Order: sequence, then structure tokens, then C-alpha cells
Amino acid sequence: MRPGILICCLLLAAATVAGCGSTATADSVVITHVDISKRASDLILDAGDIGGLYVVVDGDTGMDHLSDVIRHDSPKTKALERREWQSGYHALYASPNNDGVLTDVSVFRSEDAAATVSVAWARQMARQYHGARVPASAPNLQHVTVIRARIPSSSGSHTGYWIQWVHGRVIAQILAVGGSGTVQGVQQLAQAQDGRITNSE
Repeated sequence: MRPGILICCLLLAAATVAGCGSTATADSVVITHVDISKRASDLILDAGDIGGLYVVVDGDTGMDHLSDVIRHDSPKTKALERREWQSGYHALYASPNNDGVLTDVSVFRSEDAAATVSVAWARQMARQYHGARVPASAPNLQHVTVIRARIPSSSGSHTGYWIQWVHGRVIAQILAVGGSGTVQGVQQLAQAQDGRITNSE
């Protein structure tokens, strides 16, 4: 899933959980189960990994589509994605405290393709959201990028942290705002998600 779509979904999270049309509550987590190739849905965080009162936002959880993946990419990157991208899945979690976490994976046919596309996505994230790269302390993760992003909204600018890394043929991303929206917070979530990817192998 592309960074711009990630952020648009995340900014809707707090309002959704606060009661603007969501059916999810702290006592009743409703998860969309979508069976897709390569089981990308098994490679993302669940609410238990995040902790607290996070619940899934049903309308913003599900499989990715190639049309979203390639949006805004350069012609060269689009051509590579059309050849190599296989599947993807994303899940949005939110809490009543206006916190949000969006987790996403994309599965490619080859490790080289995943590594190449990850560079393009990191550049786009930094450019589109005036992001500043910050040092990452996650030695077991490969091709890691952590960005502090300024996210505009109708209520003002929000600071969020985005982490992306590559695990074999998988590009994984997490975007967090609020309680988990710190360098340490997104790195801890990334370690948890990478464990899920490892266990699926």
C-alpha cells in the first residue's frame, strides 16, 4: 500500500473509533478475513501485538490492489511492480485516545524487486510528507527506513512515525500516530511484525 493511502486511512482512525460510523468497540473486535495468495494477511500485526484499547477499523482493513500500489510511482517503478508484485494486505487499528496504527505488507516475486521498490517508496514518503529520516536501531531488520512525518489534517498538523523494512520478498510498513507514534514505538511494533513474517516461512 502506498504511503499516501496509509496516511489518509490513519487520519480517519480516531474519528471512526470515537463513534463516527464504526462498529468496532474495545469489547468487540471485528476483523475482516480475506483469503489472498501468499497469505499476506498472516504477515501483519494484530490488535494484541499493539496492546492497549486498540481495535481494528473494519472499513480500512483488507487486501491491497495493484492500482493502489503503483499510484504516484515513476514509470520505471510501476513497470517493476506490475511484473513483480503478488499480493498485499493492510490493517488499521485505532484507540479512543486518538491513537492510530496502520500496518501493511506487500509480497513480491523476488527479493531484489522488494529491495528496489522499497527505496522508491521511502523516497516518496519523505518527499510527500516533508519527512525527516531518523536513525533506526533495529539491527535484525533489513533495508530499514524510519521517517518522522508531518501529517496535515483539518484539525492541524500531526506528527507520525513511519517505518519500512524488507524481509526476503516482503516489504513491510507501519505508520503510527499518538501513543505508539514514537521512534521506539514503531521499532518495537516492527520487531513484532517481523516475527510474524519469520514464523510464516
